[in-house]
Amino acid sequence: MVFMRDADGKLSVLDGQQRLATTIIAFSALRDWYGPNQGNPNPYAQIQYDFFGRTEYGDTHPTPNLKLNLNNNDAFQAFLVQGRQVHLFKEKLKNTRRYDSNYNLLDAIVYSHSRIAELAEMHGERAKEYFSSLIRFMRDAVIVVRLTVPNESNAFKSPF
Repeated sequence: MVFMRDADGKLSVLDGQQRLATTIIAFSALRDWYGPNQGNPNPYAQIQYDFFGRTEYGDTHPTPNLKLNLNNNDAFQAFLVQGRQVHLFKEKLKNTRRYDSNYNLLDAIVYSHSRIAELAEMHGERAKEYFSSLIRFMRDAVIVVRLTVPNESNAFKSPF
């Protein structure tokens, strides 16, 4: 994945935004499957904190770990980072035109939630254990190669 630092020193994704967004969509489906009221330890809260962003004391919305491009960021933040019930995703998708910039994002969210529900049903009582091992695998074993470039013109030049 290719990144560049902005004026504030934060990383901007130049190449790989779709991979990151897809991963966050998968984590959102897992987080939402667990639900917010899980007792202690709370997988919902832990996934939210580790992968989406944390909420500072006194704030009502988390500071997101990832922001998307201008066209998709509002939907991404509202539906994924802040978390909403799956029926709201489906309703929004139904009212979104096929060529709208958020259609594919919403479609991927709905698909991921339905796939997690299918996997939960397939694994039955062992679903929590299965999902916990999946989350640990994604967190600990998936490797991301990060290339940080000084400017956009260097982002897509071959080093060879």
